Amino acid sequence: MFTHAVRVIAGMSKSSWERKLMVYREFGWSDNDILSAFKKQPYCMLISEEKIRRVVEFFLEKLKLKPSEILYRPTLLRFSLEKRIVPRCAVVKILYSKGIKRKKLIMSTVLNMSERNFLEKFVIKYQETTPEVMKAYKGGIEFAGFGEVKELSIGASVDHSTPDVTAV
Repeated sequence: MFTHAVRVIAGMSKSSWERKLMVYREFGWSDNDILSAFKKQPYCMLISEEKIRRVVEFFLEKLKLKPSEILYRPTLLRFSLEKRIVPRCAVVKILYSKGIKRKKLIMSTVLNMSERNFLEKFVIKYQETTPEVMKAYKGGIEFAGFGEVKELSIGASVDHSTPDVTAV
């Protein structure tokens, strides 16, 4: 990670760095919080200010995450909202809402899965009995939040003494 951090810092102007710090601070992150996220995922500072706002707002408003939960998994900030995060959340909501999936699930694990793994475990496996999963996966179903779905742990474990290894 050190070499990645050096590349990020070397390739960024001071004013750009400061603008990104300001965006993260808008969500209540301290400079130490931002530095911690940067150490885990240096590329979180290469994301545009607009994307940072849109992704963090989605996590806060739709997934009801706390800023500290996002901070614990800064890699999640790099994913495309339209191509990865929203479609996967919509698929998972359909499966839980219909009672097809019952096992407790951690959304950070789902978002970190490879495309192939996600397709196999959540879309292809259920598309014959629940065809709307493919429509959701392709972005054709709006995701408004998980609502009453109780089986999901939508955040990441923030208990640093017992890290959630399934979400890594």
